Amino acid sequence: MKTVMATLVVLWLLVGAVAAFQRGDFEDGNCSSVADTAAIVALGPFNYAAPETLLETCSQPTRQA
Repeated sequence: MKTVMATLVVLWLLVGAVAAFQRGDFEDGNCSSVADTAAIVALGPFNYAAPETLLETCSQPTRQA
């Protein structure tokens, strides 16, 4: 049973590492991106479950005087 669980954990983290690599997260080396990359690796297959959430345009709210 331990071997099966260890294999599943390794596969889970491998899928997460592939997702992080595809997103280009291994290019930067600052602490913030390291934490983000670690979170992506930890999420594993969930990276592929969510729909693409990129915004094409982002309008800023206008300041009223």
